Amino acid sequence: WRYRCLLKKHMPDIYLGFTAKPNIYGSVAAQSLGIPVINNISGLGTVFGAMSASFVGKALSRLLRVLYRFALLRSDKVFFQNKDDRREFIEQGVVKADLTDLLPGSGVDLDRFAYKPIIASDFSSKISNELKQARFLLVARMLWDKGVGEYIEAARLLSRNYPHAEFCMIGFLDFQNPEAISEAQMDEWIAEGVINYLGVINDIRPEIAKADCVVLPVLFREGTPRSLLEAAAMGRPVITTNTVGCRETVDDGVNGYLGIP
Repeated sequence: WRYRCLLKKHMPDIYLGFTAKPNIYGSVAAQSLGIPVINNISGLGTVFGAMSASFVGKALSRLLRVLYRFALLRSDKVFFQNKDDRREFIEQGVVKADLTDLLPGSGVDLDRFAYKPIIASDFSSKISNELKQARFLLVARMLWDKGVGEYIEAARLLSRNYPHAEFCMIGFLDFQNPEAISEAQMDEWIAEGVINYLGVINDIRPEIAKADCVVLPVLFREGTPRSLLEAAAMGRPVITTNTVGCRETVDDGVNGYLGIP
């Protein structure tokens, strides 16, 4: 109802929905006012992933599919950010194939996220001498489903042989999310000395430039992770999981590595 009131007040020429609630509620509201609708399905998240294995997850997944089917019924165009999500929606009858197209990610401004080459001599000194100071970086919301726990465990394992390697994390603590990392847990990791938590940073370009590798061990399906696109744009290798959306950003063994989810 709030969507409809807002749209009725402004009466835009086109409504562009992005993420689940705007795609569902916003689309229905716009269609009720005769406003053309374009949708961007930017990822299906936990409800379509690991969470759907539980009874509650399966019920939520079914409900969400019904809502999407109703919301997209009269859309003019539906973009997907990876071929897996597109195929699933078409095969399950959520959307008609001729309405769909692929839009590989939300895009990166290459003037802002410009290529910053890693100086070969600097990198060689980092990994060849006894200090081994390679710097890893995770950029994500601090959620268990983003693979933060796996990143911490990898940092612990590597730190045993490479005590001077640095493992950094950037992202906000989303306390309203049931999958959020608690402040107490984060403080415990910091006190342990296993990671360097940089908090929330508005401009992450300097941190990406300082990193030798960007890591995202996400456990559920993504659209196309923006943090990985930004890392690739700046010329940083990526380590991520072989999951929906993430695998689109990496040529395994060329610009990074895909791990088992």
